Amino acid sequence: MNQKIRELMRKIDTAKTTIQRLSLLEELDVEVTKYRKEQEQKFKVEKRI
Repeated sequence: MNQKIRELMRKIDTAKTTIQRLSLLEELDVEVTKYRKEQEQKFKVEKRI
């Protein structure tokens, strides 16, 4: 898994307030979406070969 995603998950676990957690969750959502799209692209490229 992506290092940035792991770091965000760790920060969410240690965040003290709900607002901080929500902000980090939004960031995590963006990063997971990017990661998923990258993986889908890799899969499509591998499938063509």
